[in-house]
Amino acid sequence: MMLMSAVMITGCSVNNAGSSTSEITNSTEEISNESETAVVAQTTETGDAETAVVAQTTETGDTETEEQDSAIDNKALEEQYIEAVKNLYENNIDLFGNIVENFHDAPEYNKFAIADVDNDGALELILSWKDSTVAGRWGGVYQYDLNKQEYYSEGLREPEITFYDNGVAYEPWRHNQGPSEMWPFDASLYNADTDQYEHAFSADSWSKNMVEENFPDDIDTDGAGVVYYTDINSEEGLDYDNPISQSAFDSIYNQYFGDAKEISIDYYKLSEEGMNDYLSASRDNSGTAEKDGAQSEVTTDEALLAFAGGDMSVLADGQIEEYYIPDFAGDDFTYEYTFLDLDADNENELVIQKEGEPQGYLAIFNADAGKVYCWFSDSIEVLCYDYPLDNGLMVHEYDYGEIVTYSVYSFAQNGQMTDLTTMVCEEPTGSNASSKEPEYRIDDQTVSKEEFEEMLKTTISDHLLSPLVWTKM
Repeated sequence: MMLMSAVMITGCSVNNAGSSTSEITNSTEEISNESETAVVAQTTETGDAETAVVAQTTETGDTETEEQDSAIDNKALEEQYIEAVKNLYENNIDLFGNIVENFHDAPEYNKFAIADVDNDGALELILSWKDSTVAGRWGGVYQYDLNKQEYYSEGLREPEITFYDNGVAYEPWRHNQGPSEMWPFDASLYNADTDQYEHAFSADSWSKNMVEENFPDDIDTDGAGVVYYTDINSEEGLDYDNPISQSAFDSIYNQYFGDAKEISIDYYKLSEEGMNDYLSASRDNSGTAEKDGAQSEVTTDEALLAFAGGDMSVLADGQIEEYYIPDFAGDDFTYEYTFLDLDADNENELVIQKEGEPQGYLAIFNADAGKVYCWFSDSIEVLCYDYPLDNGLMVHEYDYGEIVTYSVYSFAQNGQMTDLTTMVCEEPTGSNASSKEPEYRIDDQTVSKEEFEEMLKTTISDHLLSPLVWTKM
């Protein structure tokens, strides 16, 4: 039952501070070397990839009852998507194990985003792969099934997709070969029951100013100089034999796009550079704190940024003498850091640990008046060690044989620690297993195993930091 948490335990060697119709024009595709912004239906902040909860309902007889809320592990989904993106740009292997065409060997042509575009509470992976021939380009919205451990497409396939807040997705065709100022497109509508974007209609047009000969003026009753083709009444694709007028097309178009709003999210280059940009933005987005019902931006002191970058000169006098603070860049071990607001003052602290091993070293630094001060440093006792949670709390974990103690605490703005709760699990092993009953305690109160595990989950396990938030020094 070992976890990484942080709490003070007696006997461990620790230093602390004490202290209507949209105009769709004929256009050519543009490829940008910068991170692009596209429009999507609904976004979810993914800095800390926080877990969303979706209420499920079911009908029983004539009454509708609400089932127990089902937790969606967006943190696990984000980790899967990040690995999938890396596999694409490192190995040219898609989500389903296929080799993808890499025509130009120019990853800046491709892009990705991670967001809840269909507003179902779960993060999706949005991909756009254009480093190929026009016919070989592809894209779409993909969902990872954590239970089945496999990906599935939500039904879209084009490399450029516009999402709307009513569940409509707009996909422009890859070619516009007709006399049309409007770029042909497909429109789909999200079905929450199937988790699929289902075809709504397709549209093409004939602009009279591009080809006037044989233009159907009798259909253009609005005098708009354009007629449209859709597949609304056709089961075999666009009905080019029966064009419709501008007003008739507007009626169809406005059913899906009339009051819908585009919502933008950031796309990133499908490359190592783009992934680093995404991870950096995720860390920045996680730096928000709610206070009095409003969100306030969490800032990071320039001194902490400099210190994280290897500038030891910003340390306040006497810190190295009082705390164990190695030369992180020149030490034999590898260290990593992250920024977290641990004292709820909307200013980040700097957390440094031995890479993947807070048991080996963990320290917390705060900045004041341009200087960096150490609040906490532990590098001695591997059986008891501290680690931060994504909600700004800390855990001190003490693993001693059959007994594991988790102590949760917080920091005040002066660096003082306040103990919040302590959980103790004693599970006899070996020869003691048959003679001694397991014991579980929360704040000195004996509880059942189920109560203990629920408290451990909601207090610590659900808030463990993803390895992705750490940056190697």
